[in-house]
Amino acid sequence: TSPEAHVAAVQNSNLRMALVGKTRAPWTMTSLALPNVKAQWGQVGGGTLIEGAVAPGGVMLFVPTRNVRVMRMNGCRFDAQTFRLQVPGDEICLSSTDWHGWFSMFIPNEVFAEWIGTDATPIAPSSRFIRVPWERAEAFRRVVESLGSIVHRAPAAFESSTAIDTTARKLTEALREAICS
Repeated sequence: TSPEAHVAAVQNSNLRMALVGKTRAPWTMTSLALPNVKAQWGQVGGGTLIEGAVAPGGVMLFVPTRNVRVMRMNGCRFDAQTFRLQVPGDEICLSSTDWHGWFSMFIPNEVFAEWIGTDATPIAPSSRFIRVPWERAEAFRRVVESLGSIVHRAPAAFESSTAIDTTARKLTEALREAICS
């Protein structure tokens, strides 16, 4: 509910934040731990400057979801078709001029390696922006928004192992269809 609590709750990263504008919207955070991935949804309530890095052991996919036009990462502006794949060791500098929403997914190295080839395939040597065709970006955002709504409003829906396994499979399939097709 506060800027400090928000940045402290971001998983699999080490971040520090400075506010650069008035808070105009609520600060929210929702998380879901799934087999092989960790998902988070957040809303930042105002303009910020966030710096830090992803924790070792995996890669972080960052997807702006609301008010995308106010966000920049490492100086590059986001748009509705741009996702960010962040690897450990590369610095993150995310700036925004107003409130915005985001989704992130931490993917362990061994899972990511399976997606892109074999276990011998190295993880991307550096972080990069991924430009996704509009239709695939929108399809992925719809999946993310729908799942985020369920996680936020009905967390008990994820108490069974069947629900967790099904959700993990559908989310990873949606991501692979968006970025690997």
